[in-house]
Formats: sequence, C-alpha cells, structure tokens
Amino acid sequence: MRLLPCVVVHNCRIKDGDEFMTTVTGKLAEYLDKLQFEDLPEKVTAQTKYCLLDALGCGLGAVEHPDIKKMAEALLNYDNASNSSVWGMNKKTSLGTAVFINSSMVHTFDFDDAHKMGKVHAGAVIIPVALALAEIIPITGKQLITAVVGAYEVMLRIAIGIGSSSHRLKGWHNTGTCGTFGAAAVAGKLLGLTPQQFIYAFGNAGTQSSGLWAFSADGSSSKKLHAGKAAQSGLTSALLAKKDFTGPSQIIEAEDGGLFRAVSDEYNYERVTKDLGSTFQITDVSYKPYPCCRTIHPSIDAALQVREQGLNPDDIEEIKVYTYKVAKVQNDLPLPPQNGMIAQFNLPFIVAAALFEGPIGMQHFEERYYRDEKILALAEKVKVLLDEEIEKDYPAKWKCRMEVTAKDGRQYFGYTDAAKGDPMNPLSKEQHYAKFHNLLKNTRIDVPKLLKVVENLEEMENVRELIQIII
Repeated sequence: MRLLPCVVVHNCRIKDGDEFMTTVTGKLAEYLDKLQFEDLPEKVTAQTKYCLLDALGCGLGAVEHPDIKKMAEALLNYDNASNSSVWGMNKKTSLGTAVFINSSMVHTFDFDDAHKMGKVHAGAVIIPVALALAEIIPITGKQLITAVVGAYEVMLRIAIGIGSSSHRLKGWHNTGTCGTFGAAAVAGKLLGLTPQQFIYAFGNAGTQSSGLWAFSADGSSSKKLHAGKAAQSGLTSALLAKKDFTGPSQIIEAEDGGLFRAVSDEYNYERVTKDLGSTFQITDVSYKPYPCCRTIHPSIDAALQVREQGLNPDDIEEIKVYTYKVAKVQNDLPLPPQNGMIAQFNLPFIVAAALFEGPIGMQHFEERYYRDEKILALAEKVKVLLDEEIEKDYPAKWKCRMEVTAKDGRQYFGYTDAAKGDPMNPLSKEQHYAKFHNLLKNTRIDVPKLLKVVENLEEMENVRELIQIII
C-alpha cells in the first residue's frame, strides 16, 4: 500500500487554476482525487464487500415494508422517468428518486452498518448512490470499491469531527447531517470531479444537511427519510459540481454558517483529517446482529449473558442497566412502545424481550411482542443508569454493565465493552452470510448469484452485471 501524499499534512494546499485551498473540504478533496484501488489493503477491500452486502441485504429485505410501499407509490406516480432502477421492484424512475427510495430502504429496519466514533450509518447513504450511477455510466468493480472506500472515509471523518455526542444530544441525526458528504464523495469520485469541483460538491452537500431526532417522540416514519434525503442531496451536489455550480469552500469551518459551529459544541476540525491517507475508517465499521438501535446492542449482549446463567425472567425483581449518556437520553423511553418503530429504540422493552426470548430479531418488533404483558411487566423493572466510567470511554467504546436481582436475593451480572458486530468482536463470514440470506429469504433475488458477484467484485468489468440481479 502506498501512502497518499500531502493530505496527511494539516497545512497542505490544493491548486486549481489560480485558487489555493487549505480548508477541511479542500484536504478531503485532494484525498479523493488521488485515491486509487492500488492504495487499498486487502482487508479494506474485504470490508467494503461486507458493507456492500449488508446494504443490499437491508435494502432488498425491506421492499415489502409498508412504509417503502407507500413511498414508492407516492413518488413513482409522479416521476415516470426510466433511467434508474428501484431495487427489487422491477420499476424505473429518475436517478434522484431511485436513490431516495433505495437509501430509505436500506435504513428501514435499522439493521444497517454503523460507526462508533461517528454514530452514523454510512452504507445506507453511500451504497445506493454508487450503484445508481453504476447503472447509467460504465463503472468497474475496482472503481466502485475505491469510490465507496473514499466516501466512507469522508462521511465517517466528518461525523467524528462534528462531535457525535454533542451533535446527537442537540437533536440531530448524524446519518442525515453527515450523509450528504458521503453521497457527494462517492458520486463525485465516480463522476471524475476535480479537486475544486469536490469542494463545490461538499459545500452544497453541507448546506443541505438535515435530519432531526423528533421521530422518537412518536415512532414516525421519518427516520428512513434521513438516509434517502442525504443520498439524494449529496448526489445532486456532485452533479451540480460537475458543471461547476459553486459551493462554499468553508462549509465545515466558516465562522458564520459553518456546519460544525451550527450543530455541535464539541467539534474538532483536526479530527477530520488526522492520519488521512494512512488509515481507513471503513475498517472501524460495525455490523448489526439485531435489527434495532445500535446503542442498545451492548445491553442486549449483557442481557443474553444473564439469560445464559439460567435465570427465569419470572423470578426477576430488578434490572439495573449501567450505560453512557446517549443511551440514557436516547433509549430510556416510556412504556409501552407506541409502535414497532419506536420499540426498536426502547431499551427497557428490548432488554426484557432479550431476557425472555434470546437474540432479538425482526419479529420482536411486531405488536404481539411490544404489547406482550409479561415482557412489558419485566420491562417496568429495568432501570437505565448513567455510569460515569462508561461515559468516559464513549464513543470509542460502547459499554454496558448489567446487574439483575432475583426475587430470592441472588444477583446475576452481564458486561460488554464491544457488542457483537464491533470490529473488536466481529461477525464471522458465516454470520454475515446468514444475515444476508435471512433478509432475502422472501424475495425473488438470486442470492447465490449475488453473493458470487460481490465476492469477486474487483474482477468485474462493468458493475451493471450486479445491478441486473437486484432490480
């Protein structure tokens, strides 16, 4: 692997015509411009395939979800263009609408990949944009992999720099706000933007950043839109930049209107470009074994440890869950959950369900479970508590400590500092494939063929071969 020049130096500059750029997006632009497939270690290429597989599984598995059917009906009736495919529906529409629907699909089950330090879901935004462009312009497998890696780098680094805890606790959803940059990056790389055009694209992507956490008050459908809108806005920004439609060069750090200042109290510009070109953030992506908010996964794993000790849930007197502030604020929600969507974010309900049922699956967010009297009675015994020591390590480590007291006074304990699917506790290849098969079991997709294509992606001369399988 060769190290990319210049971008690892904080004061490097980009020259385009008579302009010199020293901004955050300028450094990211130069990085993307220089990034080549040959720069990628084998483990990065392998990880990219898992990201692709995970996004495809989550998206194609959601085709029949009621919200996606509503979305497709609402949008396709008024957009009869025919140059881009909606996954799994055998329908075509405009490029922007296809990206909007496909990205929303990937994020529908809250089963898509995640990143601890950035608290963001990159695959839902980046992968659909890459594949949509691959349907209309010739793109090789190596080009696709390179663009996806570069886009993950941009999106995840911006999510890290923004100060994910402060940003989230102000009510923002990082996938929406930072996702526009990931979409602009992957589209720009595949469209062949110059460094200056990348800066334009990032500027206009940032000014379209959006996504608010208000959905958690009532379990509304809008969280899905955050991925879809980020993908669509980032793509649009790259297309505009290709024609030299200008965007602000200091979208990240401008004193008046810079994104970081506007949405966070803990931002850090240097974190965005630290070690840029010598490390790959995509290797720090986590994959979900359970279809619910990743913040709850450490608590699920701790609950499963307690369950394995043979404790009957009916014999439980009290459950104490010690965790970090974001989990306390975001997931210690009232009971009972109002619907399946908000049940995916309700820590007391999910811990109780795991103690009764074992590993959490999509069926556990059906009404028969989130209205189950025994599960809800146990959930009422869950106390979510802030642990200052755990908080100190967040977001580098998402920990949980659980203390369960039985009615006879005996105590049971669970603990995790790396939930299943974390880079420090990864899913095996077999577990990745099992998740993929499970998501696609009720679709018409040729799963063995799709797996083979993804496994050999770098050998593909034209990615349209993959597109034909998923439409």
